[in-house]
Amino acid sequence: MAATLAKVPACVLKSGILASLRFNSVAKCSSQRAYSMATLPFLCSVFREKSSIRQRPLDLLVRARTALGNWKMDMRQQSNYAYRGAVSTKNALDEQKHDSEEETSQETLRHDINDNDMVSVVPRADIKGKCVIANTNIKAGTHLFTLYGDKQRQPTLYTIQVASHAHIHPEGKLIFVNHSCSPNTQFQFSPSWDLYAARDILPGEELTFDYTTTEWQMAQPFQCSCCSTKCIHKVQGFYFLNADQKAERDGVLSPVIKKQLKEQTASE
Repeated sequence: MAATLAKVPACVLKSGILASLRFNSVAKCSSQRAYSMATLPFLCSVFREKSSIRQRPLDLLVRARTALGNWKMDMRQQSNYAYRGAVSTKNALDEQKHDSEEETSQETLRHDINDNDMVSVVPRADIKGKCVIANTNIKAGTHLFTLYGDKQRQPTLYTIQVASHAHIHPEGKLIFVNHSCSPNTQFQFSPSWDLYAARDILPGEELTFDYTTTEWQMAQPFQCSCCSTKCIHKVQGFYFLNADQKAERDGVLSPVIKKQLKEQTASE
């Protein structure tokens, strides 16, 4: 026991705890004395903690500086996230502004009009689908349809491209006007998108227009069955035409195709 007490700090010896321990060691039985001796390491640890109180302000300072550094790092990360979010939002707004500037307005594209009675929609015998035929003689230059319908960002087999990222799903009989490489109708693009007779059309003749004059790349390419001497055989969009085919369509291209052709030429 003497050897154990020799290891007790001076602060313990000065306290009344030592006297209590010494009394217990004499008066108690051996089992009680063993229990008292077992408490010494615990008491020593308690006094060591009290003696280390001086170190706590330093620990608090270190912890405070660490917390401040973490806070600054979080703020920088949040600032970076906010900056990247602002850049993404700005790019999206710029793209939206670009689209709205180059495309025909939705108010212009959508009209509450009735399809004329000069044409009818009938089943087409050689394909699974329908077509539009003339009911009477239609003179060249006659207005037939105005493009209107829901606008969407992704093209389909039936949409007409009106901007880089805008496509109109036609409503009315216009949606049944099929493609031909030698069409009898064509679009005029100002102020609205209107389909006119490109030549005189006889009763019973099918109305057609050239899809490559409005579509840069078709969403669903298909094999052409127009039997024209100028047939391109596979309709994929203006982008896939050869130089001669592109030159033949130069005067009837939509503003969208002209713009993309100009960008392609500039990049080359």
